[in-house]
Amino acid sequence: LTKFNPDYYFKSKIPIFYNKEAKCEKIMKFFEEIIYPEDIPIIQEWFGFCLFKKYFIKKSIILFGEKNTGKTVILNILTKFLGEKNIAGISLQRIASKDKFALASLKDKYGNIYDDLSSDDLKDSGGFKIATGGGYITAEHKFGDSFQFMTFAKNIFSTNKIPNVKDINDDAYYERWIPIHCDNQIKKNEQDNFLFEKITTKEEMSGLFNWSLEGLSNLLKKGSFSYDKTSEEIKMIMQRQNNPLIAFVNEV
Repeated sequence: LTKFNPDYYFKSKIPIFYNKEAKCEKIMKFFEEIIYPEDIPIIQEWFGFCLFKKYFIKKSIILFGEKNTGKTVILNILTKFLGEKNIAGISLQRIASKDKFALASLKDKYGNIYDDLSSDDLKDSGGFKIATGGGYITAEHKFGDSFQFMTFAKNIFSTNKIPNVKDINDDAYYERWIPIHCDNQIKKNEQDNFLFEKITTKEEMSGLFNWSLEGLSNLLKKGSFSYDKTSEEIKMIMQRQNNPLIAFVNEV
């Protein structure tokens, strides 16, 4: 740690108490119950990725699956981790359509976190590719001038059905996705309405920060996420999840 110096100007602060000895056993137990073992390192790297003020890997995550599979809780944990003041909540459709007013809210944010994404098709993917590290974004405040900025807000969404894109041959679009399947549906009588409060205590969040720093360290060393699927495989996952015809053709 470096002592504070007024020469450094910080616009934001992560709401975490730093304790280098802290662990996050409850949060880890939750992740192990909700997502597949091979996806846990990706989540660890993603939490660390969100701490870094540069979109140095052109990736976005989409959690998909039926309701009551823990997708929302994952996003809520990330929201508390980064802090509500440090995130935006813009849908994929509005980003893809280059909505200038919506894009303005990405400036100086650590993450763009959007739950329960609509399955409406995307007419264009250009805005999404720019918002995942593709260059300067042009935005505008209402009744104000337009401006440009480089975003570092990492995009993560959750949905029951993944939206399709009009240009299905756009490999660059699919290449930017990490789809994570959540399929462990929790029965109504087994759901804990206070689970989030129990697993996001001050101690747990401190431990989550330490765990996330390990993920960021691994990411910086490797230069890529622990995700080995090709753009063609990602395309197949995303298309078949929202298209019964494609799923039938592939399976039968």
